[in-house]
Amino acid sequence: MASAMLLLVLVCVTAAQHMADDNCDAAPKLTMVLEAQADQRWRHRELVPCQVSLDEVTARIPASVFASATLDEAGQLEDAPLFHDDQPHHQGDCFRAVRDDFITDEVGAALLSLLDEHFEKERTALRNKSEDASEVLLPNVAALLNGKQKELLDAVAAKVRTTLQTEFFTPALSNPFIVARSSLKENGDIEGAELESAERRREFSDGRLKLGRLRASDAAVLPHVDAAYLPKVAYSALVYLGEPVVGGETLILDSLNEEGVISAGLLCAPQRGRVLLYSAGPENVHTGAGNLRGRRTLLQFWWQLEESAPA
Repeated sequence: MASAMLLLVLVCVTAAQHMADDNCDAAPKLTMVLEAQADQRWRHRELVPCQVSLDEVTARIPASVFASATLDEAGQLEDAPLFHDDQPHHQGDCFRAVRDDFITDEVGAALLSLLDEHFEKERTALRNKSEDASEVLLPNVAALLNGKQKELLDAVAAKVRTTLQTEFFTPALSNPFIVARSSLKENGDIEGAELESAERRREFSDGRLKLGRLRASDAAVLPHVDAAYLPKVAYSALVYLGEPVVGGETLILDSLNEEGVISAGLLCAPQRGRVLLYSAGPENVHTGAGNLRGRRTLLQFWWQLEESAPA
């Protein structure tokens, strides 16, 4: 029985890296999407059961591991419940999907160049206050850009919207709320970081990786639900912009056992030009897996249903 279960896990991991669709139905399922493959349109596509209650989630993940916060009117993070009573009702499927070459290297490099100045200003301000500057958030990217810069961002947003609506048949969507995140890790031995990254991935694929191991390398490893950050968010997209980075994967956490071992989930590496799309409800609890060396930069798009958007 144990050997059959291990075979199932390995088949699911392999399928995600070599097939356009991954629809292994049995559990547990551990999926990794690592190196980019430009010849494959979709690296992973999976329908997942929509979830709307706290009980559904805490049956598979202990409530104690969650981070919950929301953005106030000024765009600052503040404490909030994990779930909101007015979370949107999904009229379509809940899902997660990964596609490579969603944007070109040229577009990714251009966006990164535009954002670098703003990231550096934020890091300088944090350092001047003797605060940690390794993680920087730009809470309203659209307000920072103008002219041709804004057109470039709008083009990426339009492509995400079109993909959600044509590939996943989502309802009409409002204009997105867009944030940019940058994680910078310059200290430490690069060889040691690469060894740690390889070991974490081996443990994940073997069903042995503990969430605590990720948190030991990065305190920002905090599982959360996007709909808790911004009420009425229905869909999310992460577009990765950064140069090669050691670690820095996005982890979608499906199941965590009593020993803190990740027994089901998706591990997605931050390859430039890659997009990770997912429904933003409790069915897709996720976190950054911790940057070990280098810079991880991404754009995050949060989409509300059009009828849910503010007037």
